[in-house]
Amino acid sequence: MYVTPTTQPGDTPSVLAISWGKGDPQKDAITMVILDEVGQFREQAKVDDLVDDEPKDQFKDLIQR
Repeated sequence: MYVTPTTQPGDTPSVLAISWGKGDPQKDAITMVILDEVGQFREQAKVDDLVDDEPKDQFKDLIQR
């Protein structure tokens, strides 16, 4: 579990799952899914790469949320 300054004992974390398909940067998009503390789907994003600024910023925003 990622611990933040506000994390309390017994807290259940949200989950960020990331898949890069088969890992071929020329073919496979990066897919990200967030599940909340009870396992319910909350958000998803798909980017082609994390090299260009726009998808990199989208990834950073997703992590911060």
